Amino acid sequence: MNTFKDIDIIDNILNEFLKPYGVSAEFGANFAYWYEQDKIEYSVLMPEQASDWFMENFNRLAPDIKCDPFLASFLHEIGHVETMHLIDNIEECYCRDNKERISNSLTDFLTEEEEKQLYQEYFDLPDEYEATMWAINYIRNNEDKITEFWNKLKTAIVAFFEANEIEVA
Repeated sequence: MNTFKDIDIIDNILNEFLKPYGVSAEFGANFAYWYEQDKIEYSVLMPEQASDWFMENFNRLAPDIKCDPFLASFLHEIGHVETMHLIDNIEECYCRDNKERISNSLTDFLTEEEEKQLYQEYFDLPDEYEATMWAINYIRNNEDKITEFWNKLKTAIVAFFEANEIEVA
């Protein structure tokens, strides 16, 4: 049971956007696509460092696009839905094994540079790269739709922060 006020407004906006993709959105601790459940987990409270490194990777691939980290992350997760068919079984095992290795390597004892390198390895995995490229291409090809969606979503996110008395840095 979620104790945040107004999170259902964000859920509704995201789920309306997701209807054509056959998946749903649910608030969680992180951004993730759970293909077994056809669900995208999202977070309005992302860890800043992980978000920064995701956006550094996103901007490296698309320096011409200025995009909020929440929007880029959400579209990236839709990208997983839309590009799953591009990853064969061998690549899927490779990605899964490397994600487990990377996850197990992320400890409090790493330097910032070592942690950043692990995240870059993660973002360069075939399924992560394809999902990010899908998001980038979607933004480029649907500028009006993205602007309208983001304006509506941003208003709901700001209201969420205000209702829950969360300060934005």
